Amino acid sequence: MDRAMRKLNELNPDIDMLSIEDTSFLRHGRVHRDRPVDILLASLDGRPGSRAGVLRSVNEQHDACPPELVPTLREIFGCTELQVESVQGRNTRLDALEYHKCVEVVVAGTDMVALMGLVCDIAWPAGTFDVSRTRAFYVPRGTVYEVFPWCLHSTPVHVHEAEGFRCLVIQPKGAHAPIDFTPDPGGEGKLMRGRNTWLISYVEEGGVPGISAHRGLKGRAIELKTL
Repeated sequence: MDRAMRKLNELNPDIDMLSIEDTSFLRHGRVHRDRPVDILLASLDGRPGSRAGVLRSVNEQHDACPPELVPTLREIFGCTELQVESVQGRNTRLDALEYHKCVEVVVAGTDMVALMGLVCDIAWPAGTFDVSRTRAFYVPRGTVYEVFPWCLHSTPVHVHEAEGFRCLVIQPKGAHAPIDFTPDPGGEGKLMRGRNTWLISYVEEGGVPGISAHRGLKGRAIELKTL
């Protein structure tokens, strides 16, 4: 077991944290091993850290497949109309979970923790999710992993307070963009937050104009003690 993961488990005895290499992760996604991500990691290392909160930005210069990941991305997406989003900051708690109906690929630029659930555990028609069904996976720096469609996932949790977390999120172009129609508030549409994005939260938040996050998370909020 990784030393940092062991320490996190000691600090959070009520959270059964597993390695992303554990077979139980296969319900949520899969790890892509031996991928050349050194250049991408170097670009993440060069980004200034966020002292508070989480910063997200889409790099328009990387709409095409990053060359280092072309074999992986062709295999996963079957297309090259992709966007690369840089996500970084400091986060220790689960405030919301989102899902998509296509895969996404994450490149971890630091050690971090991925909090995940399954859409099949959403209770309808209320559209609620019991956070006790969430699983925590330890993700070492340099890991490339695929998140399956219909997998609930949150903003990553940092492992080391001093550096926060940094990662790249690769999705089909246009994900999270505003939608040009009004979703049906009586069904799954109540969770729709943007293009190919559905979200459940503890609180109503701003975001897509005219659309607030659905207050559907139930149970005690998960908050991790970090290093």
